[in-house]
Amino acid sequence: VMVSPSRFMPREHLVDVGRAIADAASRDGRRIGFIASCDWAHTHAPEGPYGFHSSASEVDAFVVDAVRRNAIERIGMLSDEQAATAAIDGLWQTLILQGVLERVPMRAELLSYEAPTYYGMLVARWLPLA
Repeated sequence: VMVSPSRFMPREHLVDVGRAIADAASRDGRRIGFIASCDWAHTHAPEGPYGFHSSASEVDAFVVDAVRRNAIERIGMLSDEQAATAAIDGLWQTLILQGVLERVPMRAELLSYEAPTYYGMLVARWLPLA
């Protein structure tokens, strides 16, 4: 199933979507993977299509720290202004992931973070606690 979350849905509704996905998966009986694919800030470089804004590095550092601390619920604390000035893509998918993790506790492992051009990319995985 592919989901493209709307930026216009209330944040709590996106967390509810994640909870519903986890609940449905738990009833299925098969082993299921959940992938939240997104980029982070897109305003790291003036020559990029969204220009430069200093919030890009601040927002991405905040996100990296939240993942390292296994506290992605903190990412939902980013303001609409931060999301706009940093031109992030990942907030909405991460809210759904937050709902999944509320139902299926896992530990985060940050594998990589890079901002090779104008946008930031983070790779992480969450592994079951048991």
